[in-house]
Amino acid sequence: MTRKGPVDLAPKQPQPPKPGQLSKVSPNNTGSQIVQNADDPLNANGLRIGQGDFASKYDFRSFSRSNFRHNLVQLSGQNPGSSAQAHHIFPVKFQTQFNAAGINIHNPAYGAWWSTTSHLLNAAAYNSAWQQFFRVNSSASHQQIFNFARQLMQGYGF
Repeated sequence: MTRKGPVDLAPKQPQPPKPGQLSKVSPNNTGSQIVQNADDPLNANGLRIGQGDFASKYDFRSFSRSNFRHNLVQLSGQNPGSSAQAHHIFPVKFQTQFNAAGINIHNPAYGAWWSTTSHLLNAAAYNSAWQQFFRVNSSASHQQIFNFARQLMQGYGF
């Protein structure tokens, strides 16, 4: 059953992902398509977001904070209006750490629609989890970051 509209992402107890498990992608959880493949963040067609034929299928603007919502609308095929916010799976607050691992946090593949109310209520806890992660893993590898993102995504239901 496919959910319609924004997803309520109230925190749930994180469960470690099963090895090699890929989640089904719906317009409500766009980011999980990429993050579930921690070893090499490729989309389902094997093309990096922003390159080749894949990018030409969408009306993407440059991958920046100001264009993130527009690009997520393009990628997901839906615009939930004010009922949902475009959520960065990799928080802007830690952009320096993600950049060091070669991750462009403004890539729409690393985004998800989060219901506005739930996002406002839970974003601080989500960011706090990342802060704790980087406190323990100050030089986290690309794979460590993607593995942790997968755990958080499962814990928050996207």
